Amino acid sequence: MTNEYVEHPQLGRLEVLDDEDQSLLTVRTASGAVTKIGKKAVGWGRQVEGAAVPAPQARAPAPHAPRNDKLVRRTQMENKIIEFKIERETKNTVRYEEETNGQPPAVGTLYVQKWALGSPAPSKLKVTIEGE
Repeated sequence: MTNEYVEHPQLGRLEVLDDEDQSLLTVRTASGAVTKIGKKAVGWGRQVEGAAVPAPQARAPAPHAPRNDKLVRRTQMENKIIEFKIERETKNTVRYEEETNGQPPAVGTLYVQKWALGSPAPSKLKVTIEGE
């Protein structure tokens, strides 16, 4: 099958690659992707005459993606010691709230199983975060 095309309401002009299936067409989109689509969705039988589907074009990099011509430097993470105070106890856990001192929380809420804390549960915890 060559040079047969169909129009899809959202996908536009599609090149038909195979129509052997009873209800599906195998098509190539303008971007070069090959997929199957229902014959009813494109009103199979209404071929569109014209030029071939344009070849896929190279995509420009996303604006947030690092470019090859720029060196991306990242600083190594410093170890962080975060302090938590007890907020409340549940049946099996103790909920701790981060003491932020006016800064946004790095962790937020920390749940610790009671069996890991012993009895009574400490009113404050210090957690160290280290990068590898």
